[in-house]
Amino acid sequence: MSLTKPPSVDLGDSRPAVDDAVIKEAKRRARRRRWGYGGVVAVALATSAALVTWDSTSPPQGPPPAGFGGPPVEGAVPIPLPAGFIGLPPEGAVPSGPPGDLEIQVKTPGKRVWVLADGRMITWRNGPATDAADIAAAATPTASGYLEQHLTPEGVELLRSYLVDSATTITPSSGPPRFESADPQVIAGTHLATVSVPGCHSSEGCPRVTHPETWLPDSAWSDRQYRAYVPTEFDICYGTKESVPVQQVLAAMPPAASKLLTQQQLVPEPTGWALWECVIISTADARAVDQSFQDAGFQHSDREPPDAINIIKDTQVLHYVFDVPSGAGQTPTVEADVMFQPVFATCSRCG
Repeated sequence: MSLTKPPSVDLGDSRPAVDDAVIKEAKRRARRRRWGYGGVVAVALATSAALVTWDSTSPPQGPPPAGFGGPPVEGAVPIPLPAGFIGLPPEGAVPSGPPGDLEIQVKTPGKRVWVLADGRMITWRNGPATDAADIAAAATPTASGYLEQHLTPEGVELLRSYLVDSATTITPSSGPPRFESADPQVIAGTHLATVSVPGCHSSEGCPRVTHPETWLPDSAWSDRQYRAYVPTEFDICYGTKESVPVQQVLAAMPPAASKLLTQQQLVPEPTGWALWECVIISTADARAVDQSFQDAGFQHSDREPPDAINIIKDTQVLHYVFDVPSGAGQTPTVEADVMFQPVFATCSRCG
């Protein structure tokens, strides 16, 4: 896959100046932050590098290589997926590495961006793209699927510094990252914070973060090329918007799916999801849950999630809607939802 000239993006009059002094300071900060992480980042980078070996000049040609969508071939070099997908990754796809520590997240009308401390930049775009490389890697003409690129420590620090240094207010966040946050969230000091930055808001866009290729120097990138993000885990949430116990929701699922989900440890559900339960499950088990729904005749739904959980309506990857018998004195049935989301970030400095 060859890269073409980046799209023309209006960065406004306050475009950050990327001169030698700025780059030098970013490198200094990056070194200091790497020392703070100790050996953890080194291990994460080594793991990521081992999992994402590829030919960076062109996509695979001919039959899928080992680790690309079929059984491994002895002695072959694994190659990640060159294009995004929506749903579960194909069998044999090489994982992009374990979930990483969140550094930045930005929500805009057309694009979501998450930057991890190990340099992975994960994006999801809704709507048409103008970047030829993005178009070539997108899952569909109007949705990219989860894609990843790779920044150097300097690149992560330049993006982080832009948000923190340009902020008019910095508000320490409590609890896990808020995926519905209108303002960017970024590590500021020792903890995650919500920042108010002119020209960067969920309603107006944030071009310096959503199109960093237009201003970051070459030294900020270890690989600009888009690849599919292949998760190792999925977050599966299930429930109803009615007052129906989740046990009834589980009972209405295919038995194999219900068994797999009840075997997992529950994770805290987002605020306002009192009638929901969420679990973190391996991609292999998520595939088994999905298959059990399909075997039982359930169909994937394109319906938007209920209002209480519309924070993921733009980036959900799998969604089932099904009827649940209600209790005595209630309506005959209620509708329940099951949604799959990839897990790509942890947050060691939240709360």
